[in-house]
Amino acid sequence: GCDTNPAGNDGEGTRQTDRSNIAQMLTLAHNKPWDAVPEDLRMFDDERLQARMAFIDQVNCATGEVDDEDVTNCQKLNAAPTPYFDGGIYRVNRTGEWNYMGTRNNNFSNRSQKGYVAAEDSSFPTWAI
Repeated sequence: GCDTNPAGNDGEGTRQTDRSNIAQMLTLAHNKPWDAVPEDLRMFDDERLQARMAFIDQVNCATGEVDDEDVTNCQKLNAAPTPYFDGGIYRVNRTGEWNYMGTRNNNFSNRSQKGYVAAEDSSFPTWAI
């Protein structure tokens, strides 16, 4: 994310800002996060980490309807404490396939920020890696 996105180049949320998150989806064909991901199908091992990656440490979130540019609008990721979210580096501890999206910049008509991660059990010997 940033707070210096040029005028006219921003998408959703507060003007001239950008934010990114990781919200798990059921499939790449979906356009919304998966609300109740079963524990054995979660992208991240820990439920708190899963939520942190989706909500990027936002604070003071509004309840109810608010304007897209309101700084308390957590649906648009406007309430992030800083423009730069450091989610860290995490090791994948199991095999699987996961689909995810960036919720703020996923506009159903003209933008789609989605991704796919696959982790396989490798048969490579250690020396080959």
